Amino acid sequence: MSQLKPGDLALIIKSTNEENIGRVVTIVSFTCQGERIDQDNAGFSIADHGDVIVDGEIVVRRKRDKKIKHTVSRHVFSPDCLMPLRGDFAPEQQKSREVVL
Repeated sequence: MSQLKPGDLALIIKSTNEENIGRVVTIVSFTCQGERIDQDNAGFSIADHGDVIVDGEIVVRRKRDKKIKHTVSRHVFSPDCLMPLRGDFAPEQQKSREVVL
């Protein structure tokens, strides 16, 4: 899987709603195939196996009316949409600098 672990913070790096990119969320858990995730007053999502349930201020659009936006506190993302915010990132930054030079 990924480096994401329940309780960790993560940065949203990909989202269908641009307003979510750059927001920080908390990893809650990982999903099972077909699991139903309630999203406050915005309905629910059906998750795939290995998706990540997060808590945070997430902007979603209603399926019925894409113009109506809601902020929900719980949502599902694919792991590749999230970047973990823990650990030491210095070695990776150093590697990228060496490649550039």
